[in-house]
Amino acid sequence: MCWGVQESASKESYVKELVVFHIDRLLGFYRTPAVAARFFSQEQLQQLIASMPEPERPRARAALRSILQHCGDAAASTINDPDPATAIGIEGAIVGWAPFPLTLVRH
Repeated sequence: MCWGVQESASKESYVKELVVFHIDRLLGFYRTPAVAARFFSQEQLQQLIASMPEPERPRARAALRSILQHCGDAAASTINDPDPATAIGIEGAIVGWAPFPLTLVRH
């Protein structure tokens, strides 16, 4: 995904999530979860599937094929791969959620 190129209507874009996060921080609201751009290569995703229990692997492989077909980017990321021509995988936003309940603080 290129920042200067408009995405097609059929493809999801995570750029809005990143922009909203940074605007929230600049305005000092701190109400959105942390968001960062991340690229997962096809190889990394296949290694994750290989680490799963055997009964879950066929379904995970089918899901990966579907995701790469519909959402994957070939030669789209320079986040992790210095040579975009070899980057085949999925690029998107990682949203950081708190693993604990939030407590309301009154000022």
